[in-house]
Amino acid sequence: MSDEDTQDIVAGLVGYLQPAWVGSCCNVAVASLVIYDYATTLEREVELMWRRKLTSVTMLFYLNRWVTVIWVAHKLLISNLLSPPADIRSHIFHSCVALSELGNALNIMLLLLWAGSLMIPPAPTTVFSGIRIYAVSSGTWILSAIVAFLSLVPVATNSYYYFATQSYAIDEYFVIGTWCDYFTVLDEATTLK
Repeated sequence: MSDEDTQDIVAGLVGYLQPAWVGSCCNVAVASLVIYDYATTLEREVELMWRRKLTSVTMLFYLNRWVTVIWVAHKLLISNLLSPPADIRSHIFHSCVALSELGNALNIMLLLLWAGSLMIPPAPTTVFSGIRIYAVSSGTWILSAIVAFLSLVPVATNSYYYFATQSYAIDEYFVIGTWCDYFTVLDEATTLK
């Protein structure tokens, strides 16, 4: 192998690994913040929520809480903090797809709960938007339904993107081993529209 070939391979690996490293660092940072927040508010949660009877409000609270916990665990898993070694992963294509699809499903569930915002923390104007409009508008269901319906547009577009346009592959890199990779089957012009 010539020096030029080696340089091309190294440049390709750096181009692939650098964004993956940044993404992993962001995943760990978000997970750390969520874990810290949940740990510091657990006492108040026990005091204020655990002793209440089960209503739609408490169910929504718990659903939001536990979907976020599962989402954080998934983010840590895909950040290779809890992943099995590459020699185990290399033979399991289905686990690659399942892990990615689980992340996509969790993102969609959080979009549904937060009504269109995947920001961490979610923007206050979009969280539970239909419920807030209902409360602010003195119980006007039609306005609340319109806002909730419009807030679901990102759920529909992201569902299409996640489940209809992504493909998966197991990539072998001579230096770093086996990686699970996914890519979009949409052309760039469509994604920029």
